[in-house]
Amino acid sequence: MSTLQGKVALVTGGGRGIGRAIVFALADAGATVAFTYKNSAAASEEMVRELTGKGLTVTASWRASSGSSAGSTFSSTMRASHGMASSSG
Repeated sequence: MSTLQGKVALVTGGGRGIGRAIVFALADAGATVAFTYKNSAAASEEMVRELTGKGLTVTASWRASSGSSAGSTFSSTMRASHGMASSSG
């Protein structure tokens, strides 16, 4: 993967499985990563600790609920950052 220094990525479903792997790959490539999770709070908190402990930047981790608008969050983040995105889950 090419360097993503200065880019922001939002990964929905980033708390486990493929989404988790995408979060780590993007962070390792230099992106600032925000990710959502639904049912994996403890695992997501551990991911944030692990990534920040490696000196990587994870800007947000929030609980996506069935009533939230992931599409709206996604659109706002992308407009603000001109970053990259991946949806998993």
